[in-house]
Amino acid sequence: MEKQEVIGTQDDTVACDGGSISGHPKVYLSIDIDDGYVICPYCSRCYTLSNKPEALEER
Repeated sequence: MEKQEVIGTQDDTVACDGGSISGHPKVYLSIDIDDGYVICPYCSRCYTLSNKPEALEER
């Protein structure tokens, strides 16, 4: 299984386009403050709030 890419941010809204020429349509994702992360439905990148890294350990 491929390791999921994790990107830290301080914003609660992120834009994801897959990150390459053959990516996907740009989508805007909202990070739930309680969960501390959101996963892109297209490419499975995980965006986590930088001030809440423990959120990934709880999953």
